[in-house]
Amino acid sequence: SCTKEKVSPVFFNDQTELMNTLVYGNSCVSFVRLIEGDKFEDIYSVKQTPDGGFIFCGNTNSYTANENIEILVVKTNCFGETEWIKTIDFGFETSFVKVLEAPNGDFLIGVYDKTNGGSILRTDNTGTEIWRKNLGGNTKLFDMALKPNSNFVACGSITISQNSDLYVLE
Repeated sequence: SCTKEKVSPVFFNDQTELMNTLVYGNSCVSFVRLIEGDKFEDIYSVKQTPDGGFIFCGNTNSYTANENIEILVVKTNCFGETEWIKTIDFGFETSFVKVLEAPNGDFLIGVYDKTNGGSILRTDNTGTEIWRKNLGGNTKLFDMALKPNSNFVACGSITISQNSDLYVLE
């Protein structure tokens, strides 16, 4: 069960705050929130976590040290209030981000960008990166799913000699 508690604001660089504003509702059953920074945020994927909260994953350039677009990972409680935020620098603009939660609480994040292709990274339950695997500049990542043994399967396409073929990565 989820209990409502006060969540401290989250600051980046000791000055920038991610605004998580309640628009409507005030329960774990129903709420609408606006998550915004001072530049832009795009959320592409959301999953409910075993504690009743949510993990959101997308892009931001509001909290980066440079003008790069970084991966944004936001963990909330069941009311949608921010528990923690992480940004992960890929050094390029992403156009696809998907998040999955492994049974041990780790998060798998699938990323696609036009320059470096598909990548998969794993973080711990606080969003700290554990490992990263780049699939190559000629790959596109379309989807991922968890297997019962905590491993994952990913699918996408790969371009070889101007032909595009589908691939499955296990």
